[in-house]
Amino acid sequence: MLEPILVVTTPIVAMKAMDVNNSTVSGNIFAVVELMSQGGFDESGSIENEDLDLSPYIVLFHGDLGTGERLQAVQQRCAIEQTPWDWFQRIIYVPGLFHLKMACADVIWRVFISPVAARDDDTCLMRDIASPEKLASMHQSLAFNKYTS
Repeated sequence: MLEPILVVTTPIVAMKAMDVNNSTVSGNIFAVVELMSQGGFDESGSIENEDLDLSPYIVLFHGDLGTGERLQAVQQRCAIEQTPWDWFQRIIYVPGLFHLKMACADVIWRVFISPVAARDDDTCLMRDIASPEKLASMHQSLAFNKYTS
């Protein structure tokens, strides 16, 4: 018998605007600490509102690739600290949908389109999406892939 998934209302907390330079690692550290503090959870471990207790959870931070690199740098820089809070251990970076789509398109190109052997098979992707006349023109017109290979 399947057990139903319980429906739980997640509290939404509006954050205040911050004047932070997110193009630097120290700016990202400040932004993360400030967002966590506004959410009711700070380094002291004291929780103002029991509904906002984040201690058993991870915190997903969404952003572009630069944000991901800076959050990784924050975690590396703070790895020598004393507590998991100071290590930023609960912070997990989630790439933006645009970057995920571009990574998928790049994988499709590298695996199914670019290699000559991948186009010779009767079950190849290019036979499903293009006629043989268009294959040559497609391969020549995709000049942007010169820079990604």
